Amino acid sequence: MQRVDGDGTRKFVYDGGNLLAELDNTNAIVATYDHGPLGLARQKRDTTIRYYHFDGLGSTVALTDVSEVVQDTYSFDAFGNLLSSTGSSTNPYRYVGQLGYHYDSVSGLMLLGARYYDAGVGRFITVDPAREGGNWYGYVENNSVNAVDPTGELVAQLVGGVVVYVAVSGALVGIPGLIEGNSVRTTHYRADLYAHCMGMCIGTACSFFVPGAWIAAWFKEWIDEPDDPDDWKANKIGRLYRQRP
Repeated sequence: MQRVDGDGTRKFVYDGGNLLAELDNTNAIVATYDHGPLGLARQKRDTTIRYYHFDGLGSTVALTDVSEVVQDTYSFDAFGNLLSSTGSSTNPYRYVGQLGYHYDSVSGLMLLGARYYDAGVGRFITVDPAREGGNWYGYVENNSVNAVDPTGELVAQLVGGVVVYVAVSGALVGIPGLIEGNSVRTTHYRADLYAHCMGMCIGTACSFFVPGAWIAAWFKEWIDEPDDPDDWKANKIGRLYRQRP
């Protein structure tokens, strides 16, 4: 992916949804980005390193240097308009930068996966590729305080997906298993199957690009692992049947 404007050519190297590097027109590295389990962690431009600090929504509130000294600060309104800032570091990840909202300093727009978002009007500038709902240009159903859309195609509520998953799975799997004196196992295979299906769907959707999805997946695999291979038959979406009465 690349951008060509009055400042020249800038190429962007992605690994899935994560920007790894920016290159110039000679393919020389201009900047690199490091990501962790929670999203973006730091950037390096030439020899200058900046570490990101985010608020609960995922917006950058500060950049610090290698000595942990604050070099830049940011403040935004609910839809991503910059209210105030300090410092002069080059930084395209501002409003919800932790989840990959990429600010284009030339156009003033933000790239959210598949589409560009205009914070000035709180809307995307192109239609939803899925064409779902009644407003194909709307941003997070006007619930920008509690929701994000890092792909430009999916509204993700910022709630603990793993908590939802554990609650659903625990109620439908753990409780019957404990009653039967079989730890978190249960002979009620339908409850088990439904718990995993609903838990994974809800957990992943509610914790898009946050660790809840990975924790939920680990939790599911832990439950799926049979205590006795001769006793249980399991697969990736839940226990299908019991091999012996």
